[in-house]
Amino acid sequence: MIGKLAMRMYFLSLLTTIAVSSGCGGGGGGSEEGEGPGLTSGKSPVISASDSFFSETLPYSLQVLDIPGRSGYAVDVNEFGEVAGNFLDEAGNIHAFSWKDGQTEVLAASAQVSAINRQGMVVGWLETPDGPEAFIHDGELFLLGPMDGVSKALDVNDLDQIVGRRTSLSEGSFLETNGWMQELAIDIEGYALSINNRGQILIKEIRDQGFGALLWENETAVDLGNLGGESTQARDLNDRGQVIGWSETAKGEYHAFLWEEGQMIDLTPPGFNFSSAVAINESGQILVKASAPEGDSSFLWENGEWIDLQNFGTEWITVSNLNDRGQIVGWLADEDGDIQGFLATPR
Repeated sequence: MIGKLAMRMYFLSLLTTIAVSSGCGGGGGGSEEGEGPGLTSGKSPVISASDSFFSETLPYSLQVLDIPGRSGYAVDVNEFGEVAGNFLDEAGNIHAFSWKDGQTEVLAASAQVSAINRQGMVVGWLETPDGPEAFIHDGELFLLGPMDGVSKALDVNDLDQIVGRRTSLSEGSFLETNGWMQELAIDIEGYALSINNRGQILIKEIRDQGFGALLWENETAVDLGNLGGESTQARDLNDRGQVIGWSETAKGEYHAFLWEEGQMIDLTPPGFNFSSAVAINESGQILVKASAPEGDSSFLWENGEWIDLQNFGTEWITVSNLNDRGQIVGWLADEDGDIQGFLATPR
């Protein structure tokens, strides 16, 4: 293991010397994991970037973020309303940003972020000619390493513990704690997706048939099971140990789930064929995206009740995360058809 200062030896100024390829890959928002089979982006909405909120009948005020570039994607939000995300410039190159109180800061060029914690630490990866390299941004940008192969930092908790994906000859997980790097679950083919403040870690296991979701704690992996099909994808967990994501059913559909105390509960809204739970906060509010032949919708599940977010007044919207205050981030399309990040705040 190598000390903190040795690992974080590269500063933001070095980014100007790194040649990178253009393009954002398959998921413009920068999320490591997709929405799940069967979930589509639907039709693009029309919204003015100058609008700060919609109809008074909606339970949220919605602010379109002032993000540079052609398209912007808000991927995470902390308890103080600080947003982390990614944007595309006119040439199609992807860059990382943070947003707070109406001010946007470009964190890194040719990079994507995945998470932000309570202290405002942001994690993600640089897009380099040799593949992605995991980094943190905590006032300055530092690479996490050294590691064999390529790497992506996928989550950070409020104790500044970072988990992510390391790819060389096989897929592996890493955990960085107080500047010390360690390989995680070395006998498991897969990678760490998320970590809570108790140190519980979600791992995506790659299997011969599909993949599974594991909860890693005290050097032990618990298989979360499935809803009758082959594959399960966990997406997020809170400090109560509740886990959400999506799982394949016996009919081959993909449904949102809530897992707690060894039980997996189907969370597909009534009338929808496919769904994915994308985020959960400490009070147990769950953000769910759902798809049906008639179109896509976004919901908040709370205490057994469904709250229709009405797509915040648009035909289609993508929700990506929420914080303990119930603020929601994601992206939609403006009146010119460009993608814009947003922050929705309960009224």
